[in-house]
Amino acid sequence: MVGRQKLQLWGFGVVGLLFTLCGFMFDKLPSLALIICYLLCTFFGQCGPNATTYIVPSEIFPTEVRTMFHGISACFGKVGALIAAILFNRLSEVCLLLIFFDVTSLH
Repeated sequence: MVGRQKLQLWGFGVVGLLFTLCGFMFDKLPSLALIICYLLCTFFGQCGPNATTYIVPSEIFPTEVRTMFHGISACFGKVGALIAAILFNRLSEVCLLLIFFDVTSLH
């Protein structure tokens, strides 16, 4: 039996390793190898971190309030993803603007 922590640790580790491999070997790998790498990333992401995201809240909350708190946990996870997407978009615009001003100041 694999524990939740091992499952999450191995899932994140393998996904990180595969994405790093795809990133550094993007120009050198054939298309089929990149597709297989992406499919493996999806598989290990679903079997590791994604599975434990739903297993842990269902185990830690008391039975009487489990569905409500599981919904609240899912809500805050989605709100966190939304905030991260908005902040990443804003920061990337600011960084591109700063790089633009830095490059144009060289002339």
